[in-house]
Amino acid sequence: MSIGINIILVLIIVLGIGGLVTALYWLFYKKQINEQLRSQSTKSKKLLSPFAVLVLSVFLSLFVATGVAMFVASSSAGERIPPAYMHAIYDFRTFTPSELANHHSQYSMYENQGYTKNVIEQGDVRFTYFTSNHIFDLYHPQFIIFAEYIGDYDVMLYGIDGAFITSTGVNMMGRGYFGSEFSEFICIIGTSNIPITFEVTVYFFGEDLQSYLFETIEFAESAIARETLAISISPNHDPIFERLVISPSNSL
Repeated sequence: MSIGINIILVLIIVLGIGGLVTALYWLFYKKQINEQLRSQSTKSKKLLSPFAVLVLSVFLSLFVATGVAMFVASSSAGERIPPAYMHAIYDFRTFTPSELANHHSQYSMYENQGYTKNVIEQGDVRFTYFTSNHIFDLYHPQFIIFAEYIGDYDVMLYGIDGAFITSTGVNMMGRGYFGSEFSEFICIIGTSNIPITFEVTVYFFGEDLQSYLFETIEFAESAIARETLAISISPNHDPIFERLVISPSNSL
């Protein structure tokens, strides 16, 4: 049902409720007026006019209808995310070449045992990424991404914007940051224990933008290169985990 039809139905219901309340009040109002005329009392109660009651009832009906609509909309939005996605693991971190050598020296841009390698060139950016063939555990990442700038300019700074997104477009977890010093490549290591898409946009800047970053949110437009990579994460699990956690009723 379209939004226009829904709005018309709401207006009809609101006006119908307002009209019904006003009609009932009119009967009460008429009765009270007749009683006051018969009693010829000079101390009669002041009553609201039927028009005032109509306006008041319409406003109250609109208020209630708006609250109900917001509650239904929020409930429907929540129902589109299965429980398995609400309680899953999502995480990623970015490493410079020196950080990678110090903390994750076992991972390389050229080969990683137990991972499938892919290379994609988009514009002036080359993505080399690895997806895990291991049975899922917390000690091995599900993906390792290397992003290199292969253009003709000198890169000084970089930024990234990454997110885990379901097949229906729901962003389950994401973060981004800009202004980090660039050297050779960007390495992004992350994991998820449930099938999902990881989407990352990398930005390369050719000049020091640290003062500019705090003045505008349009700094991303000044990147000399900006490309997006989306990879599907499909963790391997033992059969018991598959049945208990990733059942058909929990998938999107």
